[in-house]
Amino acid sequence: MNPNRPVLELNSNNIKDFKNLYLDTDIGQLDCLNEVQGIGDFDEVFKNAITINIDERNYKVLSLDALIRAKKSLDRPQDKHDVIQLEAIKEARQQEGKL
Repeated sequence: MNPNRPVLELNSNNIKDFKNLYLDTDIGQLDCLNEVQGIGDFDEVFKNAITINIDERNYKVLSLDALIRAKKSLDRPQDKHDVIQLEAIKEARQQEGKL
C-alpha cells in the first residue's frame, strides 16, 4: 500500500463505487471486498462461510472448499501454489475424519 495515499471519506453516495477497500485497524490491515471471485457477492460468501472461534470471539471465514474455489478462479501463480497447500490440508483433515 502506498503510505502517501489520501484519506478516504466514505458516504452513502460513493460507497457502492468501490470494489476493494483496505482499512488500517489496530490489529492490522482489513481488506473489504464487494465480492470474492469464484464465490460471489456478500450473500454467496456468507452461505459459504463457517464460524471459527479465536480468543473467545467468533469470526466468519470462507470454508476450505470455498477458499479453494476462490483461489482456483484467480489462476495466478501464487494462488496455484496456495491451492496445492489447501488441498493437502483438506486431504489431511479428511484422513483424520475432521471433514
